[in-house]
Amino acid sequence: MAEPVRDKRALKRLYDASSSCYAALYRSEQERKYAAALGVCRVAPGDVVLDAGCGPGLLALYLPRGAYYVGIDISPGQLRAARSSIPGGSADLV
Repeated sequence: MAEPVRDKRALKRLYDASSSCYAALYRSEQERKYAAALGVCRVAPGDVVLDAGCGPGLLALYLPRGAYYVGIDISPGQLRAARSSIPGGSADLV
């Protein structure tokens, strides 16, 4: 098993480096997690959803229309990817 990254700057660099391909590499894995989570947590229009460690913001694409998405991530590269894939006005990304 790989040693976990304990240095936040190193972790940020790793996620920045993978930001251009992260969604393609992990989409199917993330979709399974979203389906499980959204099956338990019913999200309705008007609800606010916080995605800590949002990466490229894939969860926002699975929320019902009218739900508001707030994504936070340590990686500026991942946030840029999220900004390019989430429709304007339906999210805050930090």
